[in-house]
Amino acid sequence: RNCDLKRGGIKLLQKSPYSSEQRFQMLKDYLGENKTIDILTYTNMVKMSRSSAYRELEKFVADPSSGISVKGRMHSKVYVLAKE
Repeated sequence: RNCDLKRGGIKLLQKSPYSSEQRFQMLKDYLGENKTIDILTYTNMVKMSRSSAYRELEKFVADPSSGISVKGRMHSKVYVLAKE
């Protein structure tokens, strides 16, 4: 009863400053130079939360026309350009 609770004002959600198309192009450019990318690198590159970045990468993998595929499992998962 004696507490006066207030919100801290800290924004926990992080929205990427890039559009989906820009992020996809950044991913393709990165993979053209480096061959593989992991979730942490992608998260830092596009400035979005880890879970959102993971969902987006999985969406790219699920679309065969994207040219992105995945290798490995669990914590050793990396994303690569699909062989044509």
